[in-house]
Amino acid sequence: MAEVERRLKARFSISLPVALRSENQESEIPGITRDISANGTYVYIEADEFAEAAPVDCILLLPREVTLGEPSSIRCKAQVVRVDARESGGLGIALQIDSYEFLRMA
Repeated sequence: MAEVERRLKARFSISLPVALRSENQESEIPGITRDISANGTYVYIEADEFAEAAPVDCILLLPREVTLGEPSSIRCKAQVVRVDARESGGLGIALQIDSYEFLRMA
């Protein structure tokens, strides 16, 4: 049986640096995106655990190659919808983006 595509927006395969922080974490966890859309992203992190369904703050760093100008950052409010253990170690985290804002770079 064919798998049903549930995504509502186009998804782009792109590796971008990201920093994640959930409510119960003291420090940011660095990661790299696997792909991103207007509604969500999938992020690889080096961690042993991460709470599913947790609200997360994340900062995406957009380099010159993406913005075609000055580097930029996006702050996202998101929800963890899935946590996958990776064979190579660490986790893959699927995030649903609830809101985002562009940050000014100093």
